[in-house]
Amino acid sequence: MIQDTVKIAAIQMNCIANNKEANIKKAITLIEKAAKEGSNILVLPELFTTGYYSYREFNQRLFD
Repeated sequence: MIQDTVKIAAIQMNCIANNKEANIKKAITLIEKAAKEGSNILVLPELFTTGYYSYREFNQRLFD
């Protein structure tokens, strides 16, 4: 049987800075949920394992 539709899930999640284990655990839970709901393709946030923080958060002086 040929499938003529694709269900895509875009996972959005808050990442815990520099806590790779917790972020991966959370991602796996969300991936499993999306799969159970029929997603064929899913995408995770860039840098989801470590979090992304702008330079503004690291050094406010650069944005004054």
